[in-house]
Amino acid sequence: MFESITYEDILSDMLGRVSDSLDKREGSVIYDALAPCAAALKNVYTAMEDILLESYIGTATGEYLDRLAAEFGIVRISASAAVVKGEFNIDVALGKRFNGDENNYVVTESLGGHTYKMTCETAGSAGNGYTGIITPIEYIEGLQSAEITEILVPGSDEETDEELRVRVLFEVSDSARDGNAAQYYKWANEYTGIGNVKVFPLWDGPNTVKISILDAENGKATNSLISEFSNYMDPGSEGKGNGKAPVGAIVTVTTAQEVPVSITFSYTLNSGYSAIYGLAAELGKYFADISYKTETLSFYGVAAKILENASIASISNLKLNGASADISLEGEKIPVLVYINGEAV
Repeated sequence: MFESITYEDILSDMLGRVSDSLDKREGSVIYDALAPCAAALKNVYTAMEDILLESYIGTATGEYLDRLAAEFGIVRISASAAVVKGEFNIDVALGKRFNGDENNYVVTESLGGHTYKMTCETAGSAGNGYTGIITPIEYIEGLQSAEITEILVPGSDEETDEELRVRVLFEVSDSARDGNAAQYYKWANEYTGIGNVKVFPLWDGPNTVKISILDAENGKATNSLISEFSNYMDPGSEGKGNGKAPVGAIVTVTTAQEVPVSITFSYTLNSGYSAIYGLAAELGKYFADISYKTETLSFYGVAAKILENASIASISNLKLNGASADISLEGEKIPVLVYINGEAV
């Protein structure tokens, strides 16, 4: 609205209100007196434009979007820390801290048999990428081996503006009410550590609901995350209304079936590149983004994504799992990239 009003327009209008009998040329007293005022007014118009944009859910950002969301009882989802499995040769006291790679982990819960849950001290996805040997921050007598063997619940980064905006607009649409399918999506989307979701009403007869969840990185959810969310929705899957689900709704929580995808193609490189660079990560993100959002892995979608890679000039003879066709992702299937031109990713 105000972005079209320029400094030059303001100054011209101000000078136009001064008598032509006076010197209004650049460098004159009149010009030099009005120019700073015109610049200040332009800054006011810019600020007014910013205020206007921050007043609407569709364009608000940061704390202003948080304030608009709060009017609907919605709070931005904070970053959550990764929970991992640690295995040791002895019993370890709760609260002991260990270092692995660039992160520290604290022992939080015994799983029996010298095995423990450990929580990354850095919230977000930072703790999702490491398994292997860890070292105690303080000396522990008798400790000979310590290792992270599994990511139990991946950490998730703070909800972005766009993710929060989608939730707010979904709430405003008034579609998630009274235990309908939309509300099950809402409950899952609000739960820390869960990514994309599918809901299957009446999947096993009357009063049954299946919620299939992915983790924060849109990969197959761990048993720990499934168990925690199941207990949050319907403890024991009894339909007694002891969780979020209404009385009578028997909720089953599951996760995805992974579909391995091997990609082969011929290619030419762009000038300055001697090999393909970064394609595995780009395709992996593409696969994660579409998981539970589409019923097929599009052959042409993959081709387009490959051609977006900065190192690739052109491709031919593209095949997905040996065929020049889409791959079905019906039900609870998600694509997982395993090979590119015969090389494991």
